[in-house]
Amino acid sequence: MYLLSRAGVARNDVNFVQTPFPTMGDQLVADRVDAAVASIPFSDAIAARGFRVHDDVIVDAVRDASGGTVDTAMTSVWTASRTFGREHADSVSAWRKSLSAAIEFLDGDPAGARQMMQDWLKIPARVLDTAPLPDWDVAITPQELAPYITISKAVGSTRSDPDVNSLVWQGS
Repeated sequence: MYLLSRAGVARNDVNFVQTPFPTMGDQLVADRVDAAVASIPFSDAIAARGFRVHDDVIVDAVRDASGGTVDTAMTSVWTASRTFGREHADSVSAWRKSLSAAIEFLDGDPAGARQMMQDWLKIPARVLDTAPLPDWDVAITPQELAPYITISKAVGSTRSDPDVNSLVWQGS
């Protein structure tokens, strides 16, 4: 919605429909939707069906909201309350280290990573075989988070200006 509003499209001009990722291509083929926002590996499967795929709307929105200073996107984050983080800093650090170890493992075995995605997420092999793997990362900086505040305020998800420095884990 952020990018649409920046292009002069009003929220009421668009009807958003929630569609499971695996069916987005079918919905496009059947003309039930005019566009879909799909992540990898589903975006590659949609492109293979002849649809034009935009590079990454989240990156574009973040780039716009940051004035071009941030050109990466986060599609998921892990959160904990400030109290939990303060009282269990060792647990948070251990969790982050375990995620980093998992990323190292997956990056070292792309075929195994694809097999796990197929087994656990039930993504068909034909979709995973040609799709790039996600760009996993544990690190986040306040600068990378700031555009999401701008976007959230612009689309009405929040009215406040949270301190991004206090929202990002500063421990080890």
